[in-house]
Amino acid sequence: MYYFREPDSTIADGNVKIKSLDNNVTVYGRHFRDYGKRNYSLMKGEPLLVQVDTSSDGTIDTLMSNGKTMEAYRDSANERFVAHDSVEIVRGSLSARCQCEMYISAGSIVVLDKSPVVWYKDNQLCDNSYAVYIK
Repeated sequence: MYYFREPDSTIADGNVKIKSLDNNVTVYGRHFRDYGKRNYSLMKGEPLLVQVDTSSDGTIDTLMSNGKTMEAYRDSANERFVAHDSVEIVRGSLSARCQCEMYISAGSIVVLDKSPVVWYKDNQLCDNSYAVYIK
């Protein structure tokens, strides 16, 4: 891992693991770049986002998302993660595939775009885009 004081950026290669203590999100990948002043990060090399959560009945409920690239925008009002290209999402009995996914952590919203296919229990949905609200 390399940190550059100017322009406040970090580069990491290999088995990279980034953990956010604020929202219990961990992102794994092989190449990471963080642009500190811009509050922007990019993960490449089979990125995987994992968020472990507990449902209202106490059951552990985990969200997993992967794609070819994953971006993080960390502004205080609207932190979001965006996965691009061959995206796959799994959370409980919900799974989906699409070309672009945006996860907005503040409202637990997953936006699926560009030919998404969603499976939920015995149902399959296909459309141009979806917004999934996670309780």
